[in-house]
Amino acid sequence: MTERWRWWGGFALAVAVPLALYLPTIYPTYCFFSDSGDFMAAATLLMLPHPTGYPWFCLLNKLFVTLFPFGTVVWRFGFLTALFAPLTSGVVFLLVLRLTDHWLIALATAWTMAFGRLLWFSSVASEVYSSNLFLTMLALYALVRFWETGDRRWFFTVTLLIGFGMAHHLTLPLMALGGLCGLFLAWRWLPQKLGVRDWAIAVLIGCLPLAYYAYLPLRAPKPYGARYWQNTGDDPSKSLRDFVRYVFGQRFRYEMGALSWRQQVRRFGEWLSLGVQQYGALFGMGIALGWLLVRAQSAFWFVTSGMWLAHMAFYLSYDVPDIAYFFIPAWSLAVLWGGLVAHRLWAWLRQRQVLLALIVLGLAFSSVEVALINALPSVWGTDKERGKRYLDAVLRDTPSNAALVVSIDDTLFNLWALQAIEERRRDVRVVSVYEWQPTIPLQRPVALTTADIYRFFNPHPWFVRPKTPWVAELSKTPPVTVLRRCEAHRGVVPVVHSAQLLTPPDGVHVGGLLVARTELCVDSDAAPVGGYLWLLARRSVIISDANSPASGVWGWWWFYQPFTPVPKGRWLVRMEVGLPVISTIPPGECEVRGLPVTGWQLPRNATQMQTLWRKAQPIGIVTLWGR
Repeated sequence: MTERWRWWGGFALAVAVPLALYLPTIYPTYCFFSDSGDFMAAATLLMLPHPTGYPWFCLLNKLFVTLFPFGTVVWRFGFLTALFAPLTSGVVFLLVLRLTDHWLIALATAWTMAFGRLLWFSSVASEVYSSNLFLTMLALYALVRFWETGDRRWFFTVTLLIGFGMAHHLTLPLMALGGLCGLFLAWRWLPQKLGVRDWAIAVLIGCLPLAYYAYLPLRAPKPYGARYWQNTGDDPSKSLRDFVRYVFGQRFRYEMGALSWRQQVRRFGEWLSLGVQQYGALFGMGIALGWLLVRAQSAFWFVTSGMWLAHMAFYLSYDVPDIAYFFIPAWSLAVLWGGLVAHRLWAWLRQRQVLLALIVLGLAFSSVEVALINALPSVWGTDKERGKRYLDAVLRDTPSNAALVVSIDDTLFNLWALQAIEERRRDVRVVSVYEWQPTIPLQRPVALTTADIYRFFNPHPWFVRPKTPWVAELSKTPPVTVLRRCEAHRGVVPVVHSAQLLTPPDGVHVGGLLVARTELCVDSDAAPVGGYLWLLARRSVIISDANSPASGVWGWWWFYQPFTPVPKGRWLVRMEVGLPVISTIPPGECEVRGLPVTGWQLPRNATQMQTLWRKAQPIGIVTLWGR
């Protein structure tokens, strides 16, 4: 095999195979994954996404979507994100080939990293994780090239890429600090060293991409309508202090360092388990035998170990719902170590036992198979039109000139993106529950995609009254309708005739509004003191105080609707209410039960909830879909 084929043929395979597999999995429409709607809305409207701002990514998205002529606008956003994963695979191939001179192990390492489930799943719609990993691996490649050649331009490229990371996702500069510590520890083993003047030039070059941050204060005051972050306390155009607060994500500071050391140990165990599931043998070899690189590739090992330690030290205690995706660079470094360890083992065993050397090579490629088997169910065969159907239904059922209140960021940002990209229903003002003002119902009709408003504000004297399975409205009339006299029963105890959930045809629920309809016989003497109680619990959890609403875990919760006064006698009453779907819980199945109760029987702890749960009538099971 010629040298050119090893390099460029291997690089082509490292890029082309992941690209061919990624392309069919890109979302053609709006995806309710993480912050994809936020980034699409930000690029389309040139508005501010969530802190830390991501100015380089937003402007790159805008440029790419404008110039790239193929596919729908939404697909182009996803394609750009997906493109970074195969490019990362190509860079990793070149990096490992430089360090090992073994193109098969380099190819196995590159493919294993590219097919990691969480990387792939986060690359099928507009997101930052694949581009952040690309910058990280490209910076490592440039550093190795500097060590090989002594050409300072490669080192200046390293700092330039870190600068782009600072204007993108702050994980890379965080890891760079750890890598810098490793660099000084490995100073005696460095193949090339720089003087003070070269370091000064490198720092200046690294600061150049920070010019992207001028975008934030320039665009923040613009009247583009979608001003969620400014309205909720983050406006980088107000002052230097506000700018710094926004760029460093200080609104999330209460989540930084929020976990105890016991929780961090448990999270590290979960990190190890997920790493083995996603990447197989290469990940295991990297974690268990990475120390073998200390002598053979000392400088590289110290730098990457510093990066890994800095990353883990921060994110193990960072308490956010989508924390798993933040760990992608740490998993990738472990896979990279695994590829280098596999080469060391192969080289040593080849001189002693060829069969064992081949087994090591087979283990490296088995990691590619493990990664594919683990990832494919998450990205292939999923209904990629569900989000679009939901958004279309919401806008269709929203009254003209209404304020549409949402509690889930995914819905908020995707509706903004849809309005901007498709120029539809511009008369609807989409607002978050965090932006609620009591004057809004006095200015225009109010519709809601959520019943999860009571955690944020008290709507009194308004009631949430469902209009369709997707949209409710604020009404001064309770969601209770007296239908007719009921002659089928006697006594004052309410008797349930029917109870059901009004879900979409596919049984999968999107958004924060779950509509339930119950018809029951109510006596006029019981109506003033009673009502109907809906109990909701995720099917994957056991009801306990550890996952109660007070804990913030929301493994179970409930909704109570009092009866309204009725004329003397017994009456058939219909209650059609919006049950709150808590915006922070993960997707999965949720079971709903219900029973009539008096006002003082509401559950205040897990024991009372368990008692009521056993007594309640099963109503249905719904699949919650989204973030």
